[in-house]
Amino acid sequence: MKIFTYKKNYLNIFNGIKAICMFWVIFGHSFTVRMKYNVNIAGIPSIVERFDFVIITGTFLAVDVFFFIGGFLFAYSFMREKSKGLLKYPMAIVHRLLRFWPSYIMVILLYYSVYIHTGDGPLWKENMTLGQIPYCENAWKSLLFIDNLVGNGEKMCMAWGWYLQNDMQIFVFCLIFVLIYTKNRIAGYVTMIAMIIVGTFINVEEVIRREIKHVTHLIDFVKWNEYFTNIYIKPWIRCSPYILGLIFGLLHMEYL
Repeated sequence: MKIFTYKKNYLNIFNGIKAICMFWVIFGHSFTVRMKYNVNIAGIPSIVERFDFVIITGTFLAVDVFFFIGGFLFAYSFMREKSKGLLKYPMAIVHRLLRFWPSYIMVILLYYSVYIHTGDGPLWKENMTLGQIPYCENAWKSLLFIDNLVGNGEKMCMAWGWYLQNDMQIFVFCLIFVLIYTKNRIAGYVTMIAMIIVGTFINVEEVIRREIKHVTHLIDFVKWNEYFTNIYIKPWIRCSPYILGLIFGLLHMEYL
C-alpha cells in the first residue's frame, strides 16, 4: 500500500507540473505570435524590454520540463520491462511508432486538407498560402521524424511538431545510453553526463556566435527564425533536459 501511494503521489506531482507548464506555454506563445499583428509597432520595445516580460520569453524554454518528464518516465517504464535481451530495444522503437503514427497521420491530413477551409478573414488567405500548409506536401519528413533536420528545419509541415521530432530522435539515441548503463552503470552515467555537457556547450557556442539573446529585446525578435531553425529545434541542443530526466529516472529505479 505504501509503494502504491508513493507512486500515485509523484505521478500526481508530474501531472500538476505538466498542467502548469502547458498553460504557461500556451499563454506565452499566444502572446508573442500575435505581437506581429500589433498595430502600434512603436510600443513593442517598451513591452519587450520590461523586466516581467521574462515570464513570456521563458515559455519557449518551459517545454524543457516535458523533456525532463519524458526522460524520467522512459527510464521508469523501460527498466520495469521484464523482457530481456537486445530485442527489447528495437521493439521499444516499434511500440513508440505505433503509439504516435495513427494520431500524427490524422492530424497532418486534417491540417493539410481540412484546416484551410475552416476560416476566413483579411489575414487568412495570406497565412494559408505563405504559411506551413504548402510544406505538408513533403509530410514524409514529419512521418519519419526528421523534419527538423532535413532542409535545416526551414520548411516544416506543422512547425510545432518539432517537439515530437526531437522527442523521437532523443528517445532512440537514449536507448544507446540505457544499453551502456545495463552493461556498466558508471559508464552509463558518465556517458550521459558527457552528452549533457556537449549539448550545453554547443548551445552556448551557437548563441554566442549568432549573437542571439533569446528574444530578450526587440532585435532578437528579428532573429527569431534564425534561432528557431538553427538552435531551438535541434536534438543535440534540446537533449540535455531529457537525458537529465533519464538519469533521475535510473537513480529512482536504483534507490527508491
